[in-house]
Amino acid sequence: MQNNKSERNFFIFVLSISNYMQPIFLFFRHNRLSIFRGLLFLLAIVLLVISFPKEGKFKYEFQKGRPWMHKDLIASYNFAILKPDSEIQQERTL
Repeated sequence: MQNNKSERNFFIFVLSISNYMQPIFLFFRHNRLSIFRGLLFLLAIVLLVISFPKEGKFKYEFQKGRPWMHKDLIASYNFAILKPDSEIQQERTL
């Protein structure tokens, strides 16, 4: 008798849950294409973020106060180096 009552309560519980879940299932069924597109968009964003490097990397190794160990490094644009004339003359004599 106790077993039948617990089974009956279980089925009543399942039926009450299914009444609440049915609108959710219908929502997913009717909007599955939009949901798929949204998930695909999120996946693309995640893959792009993962593929970008975490920080910029300089392809040469150098240490301050040591001579440059690689080929000449040429800037892709011109820029001014503002130094006093006395410092420029001192570097030219070296």
